[in-house]
Amino acid sequence: MSSTFSGNTASGGANAGGSIFNASSGQLTVSNSTFINNTADNQGGGIHNEDTLIVSNSTLFGNSAPSGGGISTLASGTATLRNTIVGGSTSGGNCAGVIAVGSTNNMATDNTCGSSFAQVTAAQLNFGALTGSPAYLPLNPGSVAIDAGDNVSCTLADQRGVPRPQDGDDADSVAVCDIGAYEATFADLRASKVNNVGGVAVLSVPFTWTATISNTGVEPAAFAAGQVIFRDHLPAGASYGTPVAQNPVNVTNASNIACSIASNVLTCTAGSATVTLGAATGKFEVAFSATPTATGSLVNPTGGPCRADPDGGIAESEESNNDCANTVTVTARVHLPLVLKQ
Repeated sequence: MSSTFSGNTASGGANAGGSIFNASSGQLTVSNSTFINNTADNQGGGIHNEDTLIVSNSTLFGNSAPSGGGISTLASGTATLRNTIVGGSTSGGNCAGVIAVGSTNNMATDNTCGSSFAQVTAAQLNFGALTGSPAYLPLNPGSVAIDAGDNVSCTLADQRGVPRPQDGDDADSVAVCDIGAYEATFADLRASKVNNVGGVAVLSVPFTWTATISNTGVEPAAFAAGQVIFRDHLPAGASYGTPVAQNPVNVTNASNIACSIASNVLTCTAGSATVTLGAATGKFEVAFSATPTATGSLVNPTGGPCRADPDGGIAESEESNNDCANTVTVTARVHLPLVLKQ
């Protein structure tokens, strides 16, 4: 039902169900919903159940009651939970009563909820701050709830309406739904670098290095004014021309990409306005000339990374593909003798 229950209270000695009381003869289905900071004076800080309860892809966190801070269910009731998080209850444990055997792929921060719940810590869940309308708890990169659900029993979309499943961790290119009300989506920045001489240059003859910075993730990557988009530590043994940002695709404010080289470090920043690489296809190139001043290998990078988002300002599904590298071998000029025929 894609709802948020926050700050509700069931007060009075016998009152239960800080947000929802499912009475006898009641059948309640909850999906894609967030329960946070709700309390009950008796039991079931988030939900109290006395009959049939089904909870799918929901997040109950930080609720409290003397018994069952997150969920309580009487012996007369049946509670089935799937792909759901119940955690962080400040009193009464996360669950009270029996969670049905058919429950699958759940997570809790204690051992009160039964065998269908993997026991994790709040730090491992790695929630972001409550946000949105209706409000939800986003999963930050690295959360154990990302790609941990069951695609068969997951809801078709999350609390925001984002389709499930998404490949939130991006490490295996397999889309698996997340546990809880939120389906994680992130940017995914990548960098690559090529040269135009097939990897072999001639001493004193300039060649061109071209780096491509792209976003293949499902969220845009927005770099605020002054934020570094790309940094490349260039090797000694060459002199470098002025870098040019070029060929933008799906980039907002591409003209504000400012690139420069100082002390053999290439830096591209967002200038006076936010530069956004759009989801899935956003990219641009930065090209510059390199004139070899010595024979040998120009190994790039040297002394530091060649990396998109080098300061880690963008939340990404995968950080290991942000780096680039390229090596050019420099050979001496070949001087052929001049033969004169009479």
